[in-house]
Amino acid sequence: MLPPWIAIGLYFILAVVWSNDFMLNFSNLVNILFSTSERFSMYAMDADSWLTGANREQTIIPFTTHIRLFCTYTYLLFVGKKVVIEKPQLLLFYNILCVGIILFPVMQPIELFFRINYLFMFFQILIAAYCFYFTFSQKKRINIGLRCLGFLVLLFYINNIEGKFLISDPYKTMYIWDAGNLKSLPIDLFMDE
Repeated sequence: MLPPWIAIGLYFILAVVWSNDFMLNFSNLVNILFSTSERFSMYAMDADSWLTGANREQTIIPFTTHIRLFCTYTYLLFVGKKVVIEKPQLLLFYNILCVGIILFPVMQPIELFFRINYLFMFFQILIAAYCFYFTFSQKKRINIGLRCLGFLVLLFYINNIEGKFLISDPYKTMYIWDAGNLKSLPIDLFMDE
């Protein structure tokens, strides 16, 4: 089990110093691997943009989101370690989540890699559930700082879940099949009045 301080430190260092341009070093390797197959040749032709995440505009994460993620991951790793000590059967899930958290700053800007990393991050809900139960049921064993952080992280999760279902603008939830026989949704649906 990786100590939480090391995992958070690695996450923070990668979040601050990682540059997607480093991935350009693998461009030639991708070209060699994918250019031999007609099926994957489009990946090879566009390797520079998808290796750096240049084909995604939404890769810039606001500073407040970085703070929220840092708080969430800190809580999950520190309280998760205490949970794993009491429930050793969760060790595998904790370690998988730890790998996902450490690699998140590297993988998030690159869509193909983020899809892979999301498999590691899937276990955060399991670890979070045990962490919340542990935090709010073991009042004497958890200090007030971690309890406050746990409450804040719980609010983050509630906000994320609630935000998905309480969208006030119905057009933001439309899909291409809502367009009927059109090839795309009418643009005037998305224009502010």
